[in-house]
Amino acid sequence: MTDLSPDLSDFLSPGHAYWHDFLPNPHGYYAARVPKFAQAPRRVPWGVGLCPFHGNDNTDVLLMVDLMHGVWRCSSTCGSGDVVEFHMRMYDVSFDTAVRELILLREGKK
Repeated sequence: MTDLSPDLSDFLSPGHAYWHDFLPNPHGYYAARVPKFAQAPRRVPWGVGLCPFHGNDNTDVLLMVDLMHGVWRCSSTCGSGDVVEFHMRMYDVSFDTAVRELILLREGKK
């Protein structure tokens, strides 16, 4: 397990071994940040929308999200990662800041 800074340890309650347990629901998180985001048809656990890292001019580039695990991938290969990586890139913040903001978001404090 990765050591977290003292600031992040304030958000973790005793008994939880993984900080991933405190991240927001992937569907709600990505739906609020990915243009035209919708769950894929046929009840598969994937969501699809326009990749926000390509600007509004490029409507052919899709961002695909695994709604079970929160991982994403761009169809234009601009990147992939988990919800923390997405948050870091979207808001240009450090890992610690991204985790802190995501935890606060889940707790409804942000």
